[in-house]
Amino acid sequence: MVQCCSAQRKLDKRHLIDPDIMRDLVIGLADGLTVPFALTAGLSALGSTHLVVTGGVAELISGAFSMGIGIGYLLGGIVPLLPYIIIKGSVLVALWWSIGVTAVVLLTFGGLKAYYTGAGQTFLGVAYGATSTLAIGGAAAAASYGVVKALNR
Repeated sequence: MVQCCSAQRKLDKRHLIDPDIMRDLVIGLADGLTVPFALTAGLSALGSTHLVVTGGVAELISGAFSMGIGIGYLLGGIVPLLPYIIIKGSVLVALWWSIGVTAVVLLTFGGLKAYYTGAGQTFLGVAYGATSTLAIGGAAAAASYGVVKALNR
């Protein structure tokens, strides 16, 4: 007989994670990877690393508050922002590093999410979860960059 985690909690001495908290963390991480990635890519079109970091930190704080449980959002959101904090010389170099690092994390997160939620029962299912997560994040970042670049002419 299959039991829900809450029913198992009474029978099991281990410390099981509440499914609601886990769901919020996963959603927060997914949003935290995508929204700050799109924002930092868009702000990169303005050519200022300082502007990207300032706007990115402000977005991380406001996004974490709006998510309720901000732990996952902050973890995801720091990923695309770190290259701009570390690489101070060129906003384009930081952008490319942000794209590379965030792409790897989006692929990994998407694949793991598909595997552990049961959406990816096969290798192709996991690959689909990984690439669709990357496609959504990449499309959001490209759209943001393109719009800011167009508006800044």
